Amino acid sequence: MKSFSFTEEEIDKIGSSIIIGAMELKTDNLNDDLKNWAKEWKKQYAQDLHKRARSQLDALTDQIKSVETKLKKDVVHIDSLGYVMEALENIRE
Repeated sequence: MKSFSFTEEEIDKIGSSIIIGAMELKTDNLNDDLKNWAKEWKKQYAQDLHKRARSQLDALTDQIKSVETKLKKDVVHIDSLGYVMEALENIRE
C-alpha cells in the first residue's frame, strides 16, 4: 500500500507541462490517468488482502469450533478421556 501511495505522490510532483527543446508536453491527462491507475491498484490490492484475511479467519474459526467440540465431549470412560487429552495436546502444539 505504501508503494502505491508513494507512486501517487511521485505523480503529483510531475508538473502540468514539461518543456523539451521547442516542444511543450502537457502532462495533465497523463498524470490523472496514472493516478487513477495507482488508485485502482491500491483498491485491488486491498480487496485481495481482505479476501486472504477472510479466508484465514474462516479457517481459524472452523479450527476453533472443531477443537471446542472435541473438548466438550463428555468423559465417560478411558477412551473418551484419551480423545479429550489428544485435543488438548493439539492445542498446545
